[in-house]
Amino acid sequence: MQRVKGMTERHWEAVFTLQSQQRLLLIDAPLHNTFLELWTMVHFLVPGISRPYLSSPLRAPSDESQDYYHKVVIRLHRVTQPFILRRTKRDVEKQLTKKYEHVLKCRLSNRQKALYEDVILQPG
Repeated sequence: MQRVKGMTERHWEAVFTLQSQQRLLLIDAPLHNTFLELWTMVHFLVPGISRPYLSSPLRAPSDESQDYYHKVVIRLHRVTQPFILRRTKRDVEKQLTKKYEHVLKCRLSNRQKALYEDVILQPG
């Protein structure tokens, strides 16, 4: 999604003209549930269900449109739900091997000691 957020009009045209029977969207961070993020996902995953990306119906919400904006975000969230496979930390932790920590102590050179002490003794 980071790459998606910074895309230009030319990038969007290239992405959305790709012909495919199926689409997969991989995200390496949690969803922030912003309108732009959800609109992008819906338009990419289900082409034709929404207007073209660049003609998004909403801009930044104003005080008057805040309620409408919130309702649209909820609806977009519902549309994306069937496409989301979410792995929680709890699920992933079960699959990991035990964590081992090995502490190895080594002597510092005189220069390293001086630098270390400078850092430790700095206020704040």
